[in-house]
Amino acid sequence: MAPVDVETLLPSPDEQPNQALARLVRAAKSALSAARVSVWLYDPSTGSLRLESRIDGDGPSSPADGDAQAWADLALAEFPVARDLLTQRLGADIADARDDARIPSQLAEALELGSVRLEPLHAGEPVGLVMIEPAPAELIEDFDTLVSLLSVAANQVRGQRFAERLTAERNAELREIEVMRRLLSEGPRSASVAHAAEVAAQAARDALQTDCSFAVLVDREERISQVITEGLEEPAATTLRDALMGTPARDLPLWRRIVSGADTVLVDDAGESSLIPAEMCADAGLGAYAALSVRAAGSCWGTVICATPEVRRWTDEHRRLAEQLSLKASLIVDHARLRTAERRRSAEMTHLVMHDTLTGLPNRSLFVDRLTHALTRAGRQNKPVGVLFIDIDRFKVINDSLGHAAGDRLLIAVAQRLRAHLRGEDTVARLGGDEFTVLLEEVESIDDAVRAASRLTQACREPLILDGQELALTVSIGIAMTSSDQVPPEELMRNADLAMYRAKRNGRARWEIFDFDIDTHALRRLEMESALQQAVSRDELTLHYQPLVRLDTQRIVGMEALVRWEHPERGLVPPMDFIPLAEETGMIIGIGHWVLDEACRQLSEWQDMSDEAEPLMMWVNVSARQLHQPDAVERIAEILERHGVPPHTVGLEITESVLLEDMPASVTALTQLRDLGVHLAIDDFGTGYSSLSYLKHLPVSTLKIDRSFIWGLGNPEDSAIVRAVTTLAETFGHEVVAEGVETIEQLEESRALHCTHAQGYYFSRPVPSAEAHQTLLAQFAGSSAPSAG
Repeated sequence: MAPVDVETLLPSPDEQPNQALARLVRAAKSALSAARVSVWLYDPSTGSLRLESRIDGDGPSSPADGDAQAWADLALAEFPVARDLLTQRLGADIADARDDARIPSQLAEALELGSVRLEPLHAGEPVGLVMIEPAPAELIEDFDTLVSLLSVAANQVRGQRFAERLTAERNAELREIEVMRRLLSEGPRSASVAHAAEVAAQAARDALQTDCSFAVLVDREERISQVITEGLEEPAATTLRDALMGTPARDLPLWRRIVSGADTVLVDDAGESSLIPAEMCADAGLGAYAALSVRAAGSCWGTVICATPEVRRWTDEHRRLAEQLSLKASLIVDHARLRTAERRRSAEMTHLVMHDTLTGLPNRSLFVDRLTHALTRAGRQNKPVGVLFIDIDRFKVINDSLGHAAGDRLLIAVAQRLRAHLRGEDTVARLGGDEFTVLLEEVESIDDAVRAASRLTQACREPLILDGQELALTVSIGIAMTSSDQVPPEELMRNADLAMYRAKRNGRARWEIFDFDIDTHALRRLEMESALQQAVSRDELTLHYQPLVRLDTQRIVGMEALVRWEHPERGLVPPMDFIPLAEETGMIIGIGHWVLDEACRQLSEWQDMSDEAEPLMMWVNVSARQLHQPDAVERIAEILERHGVPPHTVGLEITESVLLEDMPASVTALTQLRDLGVHLAIDDFGTGYSSLSYLKHLPVSTLKIDRSFIWGLGNPEDSAIVRAVTTLAETFGHEVVAEGVETIEQLEESRALHCTHAQGYYFSRPVPSAEAHQTLLAQFAGSSAPSAG
């Protein structure tokens, strides 16, 4: 069997998914020396498989004559071996597919199957199967990697097919509407099905030269829902409507004849026909009539009846004209139906855009729009407008404890309570998460807003049973009011939000009224920004270090430098409290260079006291702003040179999101850093959206698997993801670091999945330099890596 060059099989950014899949199938056929290789895609919505690509000889195969059905969808229930493989994720060799009951005989015969190998394709969920003919005597060394690449490509093709199907369905619908419009270009533009039926009845009466006509429409249960009369005088028209409305249409023999397929029914003498009861014919004055079926969307929607009071002999010309009128009436009604459906879809789309999908409440956009209009009216009428900002207390605890599904039901219940305790003229909206807002109009004073807030606070206090547990639910509410149309809607909402946060700080389960003395949130942010600007010059920033352990030796081979802020008043400030602010303001550039400078100074000191053959490494996080600075590489090189640190002992960590912000610029900067000699790692690998096709172009040496996957080890999906990452890493010669290892089980599983390094609380939390120094001294003296176990 031919060896597999995995790097050449990765898709290029401009390659279509189906092209990539076909190329991989050809590569698999060549590598496995197979006669044919085919990929079947799984459709979970139908529970079936469909053949996507089959390489036979030098090009795609075609179905055998008369056996094209074998290439259509195959239900998993009819393909037992496929169902088992997708469930168990294990491949299977079939000695003779034509003698194996688990493979449909129709498929085996049409595709002339003999010995086959079936291998499931997975990408977090079942994707499909790859079929190899004949089954190889032995699998190649890179078979699992080849299957992984096929899985990724097949999943992308499946996504493309799904998008194409949605587009085709929508285009078909648009084409249908356009065809109807062209057909009706010279006809009426009916606003409703009833109006279309009325127009059809008028046209039929004039064309057939009858005295009167009436249209009968039915509902989904085939009960007569509308009777539209044209030219039928009172009281006959009322008598006819009263006799027909609400009755089952199938009770009328005429309707049964029409539903059975008759487009037109012409009766010369109503008195001698039993299709319409004689009494009804006498009341309506029907002597002869022509009944035209009205069909749309494959169903009979009703009938148009043209009648005369005298007996009449209908001719073949009448019949031909009646058939044309039936078709025209059906087209007009179908056109009206489509227009009605289009208006309904448009209304539904507008509703979706302006409403929260979970609770059905107005969303932020609709709330701001209504608040804007309310403020305009308030300015004209000099009447105050109130806004309540509502937040569920400790919602995150409930959501994390009971799960997101229970959290969603809680939000729906709260929305219902808020709606039930407000006036009809008030608007309650969900902004997102557990935040709600209320617009109070037609209020006289702040007392009205306070009474509303008190009602809502009390209503939400009522015990709520959720998943068999009684929850003591409370909310915090902020109140803001104005009677000026000069206050922007966002400012009024912000004021109510600030008041709500004061209610949180004051103990929750209460309401607070906004006043300008509590507008401290923005001031606090400005103070934090100012303090952070001076943190470096005042030596308030410090570094903590977390060991990086090599799994095969259990030795510390590196440290990751993590910045902390020792605020003179707040104490130790964690990174999440100031790093986002530093990113937003651009201060992260200076902080990032300070971190690298201090980390290299510390690394130089530790390397001087170590006599180990493998020099200690230092890993430092690099931000997007820092990486994309024009002089980033020069400044990093200058820091390394100043501290005498060998470049190959320094590693820079970049998250996938950083790479995606400007991929070409990122690749250029990373290549220059690689040429400088430093190691490069992708941090939090697996949480971003970068394409695998970029992986071979990135000059990285290490992949750090995000802690969320390490914490999930033991779960088949998370273990499969880690296994796929380590397989790709081995292909490209990358090292793999398991982040967030906290237990011995996670450690052993990471080692079993071929992770080369690990870090996490199992070994050590991030600690100040003095503690890290003692840890290294112990190792240099002969101890192994620290362990919480």
